[in-house]
Amino acid sequence: QDVARNISFDIRSMESVRDEFLKNFLLPLLIAGLVVAFLLIMAGLGLTGVQWQNITQRTKELGLRRASGATAGRIVLQVLGEVFLVSSIGIGIGFVVVLQLPILDLLGYFSPAVYTGSMLLSALLIYMLTIAAALYPGYLAAKVQPAEALRYE
Repeated sequence: QDVARNISFDIRSMESVRDEFLKNFLLPLLIAGLVVAFLLIMAGLGLTGVQWQNITQRTKELGLRRASGATAGRIVLQVLGEVFLVSSIGIGIGFVVVLQLPILDLLGYFSPAVYTGSMLLSALLIYMLTIAAALYPGYLAAKVQPAEALRYE
């Protein structure tokens, strides 16, 4: 400090610098992770509600399928297949929109591998969320008795 009087020095241990860096770096990531988890849970609950309402409105149709010989497993597979198809259409539309980012050179410093990996991870998470949200309504659809549906026909 005698040589360079206009420069201030701050001497700290490497551990304290590392701890402060991790605190400043990881805290926003933790907050963002909690927000993302909350949003995923809310989306999952919303999807479950929509599927539940869909199954409730289709009680007659699913009961007639049971009366015509469909097993409970086939009903669950039908419900999950419908959800998978709708999710695939949405993911396809989203991919078409997002694939324009590299064309417009809006990626910035992201490498193509990171970009592709994040798209695939997003698609996997969407499939997992929609399938998980459709499991319980699919189970309810499988419990529809044929006699209950035939009563309305």
